[in-house]
Parts: sequence; structure tokens; C-alpha cells
Amino acid sequence: MILSSNAWPFQAQGPFSIPPELEQCHNTFLAFYQEHHTGRKLTWCYHLSRGEVVTNYTKTRYIFQVSTYQMSVLMLYNSSLVYTVSAIQLQTGIEEATLLQILQILLKAKVLKIVSDPKCEIDQSTVISDDSNESNLSPDTHLALYTDYKNKRVRVYLNVPLKSETKQEIEQTLGNVESDRKLIVQACIVRIMKTRKVMKHHQLISEVVTQLTPRFKPTVLLIKRCITALIEREYIKRDNNERDAYEYLA
Repeated sequence: MILSSNAWPFQAQGPFSIPPELEQCHNTFLAFYQEHHTGRKLTWCYHLSRGEVVTNYTKTRYIFQVSTYQMSVLMLYNSSLVYTVSAIQLQTGIEEATLLQILQILLKAKVLKIVSDPKCEIDQSTVISDDSNESNLSPDTHLALYTDYKNKRVRVYLNVPLKSETKQEIEQTLGNVESDRKLIVQACIVRIMKTRKVMKHHQLISEVVTQLTPRFKPTVLLIKRCITALIEREYIKRDNNERDAYEYLA
């Protein structure tokens, strides 16, 4: 999905190294997009992306529905049986706080296991630690795939939401969206009034909704507040003869 920044309030979060297995399709799409849309820049929100991986190390072939971050971690095990937390972070580029949450989810789902001796990673008798909280993971903790993984379902959903956003961050994001939309609505009102010169209240609201609906649907309350703001800033004024009409001020 490709959206403009006005319609998509979220931003990319931190560095991330794309798994080598995904680089070709990533670069192919990027080249295609740049060929058809010159002057535009794509910003990838990997933390909101998802996909599927199929196991080839279990007796039953499972399909894991994962986030792109989870996928990047699991695909490392195509190259090696055991990784330390620090090695996973180095190769994926995922920020430590986010990575620890991802690893915790995979540990609780028993997709990964903590191993005390890296040389015993393929030993099925290796005990999985029940104490898999992120606070107990250190950079030197060794993690391996749990090759004896079992589940009643063939398709397993692992893309559990991360606690990456605090209440304050969410409120700030929503506040930024509201602020951006106010500016967009005000600009739309000015364009309409500049063309029409004089317009009745209900007609102006209807026209604003019609023009902006392809991007987002502004509420009547938001439009009214923007009209009031533009009156205060002397972009428009109430018509002297009709109180339910507005006049554009050049």
C-alpha cells in the first residue's frame, strides 16, 4: 500500500536491514516506482509490514504469519543454527528495545529457545527456558530454533502488536494528524472562496467535504472551526447582507 504523508500519519521507525531474500523484490519494486513517479521518495514503514514464512525444519510444515521484523529474525536461521542477541541486532539493524520484544514473543510462542551451550542447539532434549522475559535477555544470550515445535494449527499467527508506542506518543501522533488536517481544510476553504468569492455556509461545507473526501473525510465540526479561524485571520468574512454566507477577502 502506498499513501501520501497527508493520508498516512505514521513514520518509519529506526534503522532496519532488509533480509537478503527480500532484497531483489524490494529493489525491483523501487526501480519500477521511480520509473513511473519521478521526483517522489518512498519511505518504507517496515514496522507496519507483514508476511509469511514456511518452516522446513519441522515434521509438519507450518506457516508463520509474522511481522517483517520477525521475518528478518527467523530468516537468519537459514544461515546458522544459533545466534546471540547482539548478533541478531547487528544483522537486522532493529533497535534493541524493539528487538527484545520481538524475541520475547518468539520465545513465548516456543519458536525460539534459549540455549546455554551453543554446541547443543540441535539437541532436542535442550530445555526451553520458561523465564523468557526481555529483561532476562542479554546481548550474549544464545538463541536457537526450537526444532521440535508443535501446534494444532498449520497457520500460526505470531504478529502480536509491540508495546512500542506509549500513550504520550500515540496522543502526539494523533495531535499531529489533527493539526495537519486543519491546515489542509483551511487551504481548501481558501481555494474554494477565492474562486467563488461569495458562498453560503452549507454550500461551502458540502464543497469542502466533496473535495477532501478522496484524501480523508473532514467532520462538519472541523470545517466550522477552520472557517472561524479563517475569519479571525481575515481570509474570509461573513456577508453583511446574509449572515449564513461568507465573502472572500482579497
